[in-house]
Amino acid sequence: MNYSLGIEYLPYHFLLALYDNKRLRYYDTTTGYVVADHIAKNNYTRMTQNKSNAVIAMGTSRGVVEWWTPGIGTPAVEIFVGGKVDGIAFHKGYMYTISDRLKVWDSRMLRVVQDQ
Repeated sequence: MNYSLGIEYLPYHFLLALYDNKRLRYYDTTTGYVVADHIAKNNYTRMTQNKSNAVIAMGTSRGVVEWWTPGIGTPAVEIFVGGKVDGIAFHKGYMYTISDRLKVWDSRMLRVVQDQ
């Protein structure tokens, strides 16, 4: 039985990103066809979208956040954030991660700005 573990709609690109069974697929919502099919190397616990650039961020139980795009078959960025990733959010150029603690990351410099 296949079921989705994460789903995000990218409205400016008319794409639907779907994660299930170690596969991240991007569907064109106008035609219904798969436009990208990436095989992931990790089991992800969290999935969210950066709405400013449509990058999909996926968090693992090992403390890694990976950024995925449809045009690249491997993660564009991999960031070690600490313990198991319990939450990811984006706001105004910053990425917020919750693992064993809350961290605020500068999305352009890929470094911690605040660690609580």
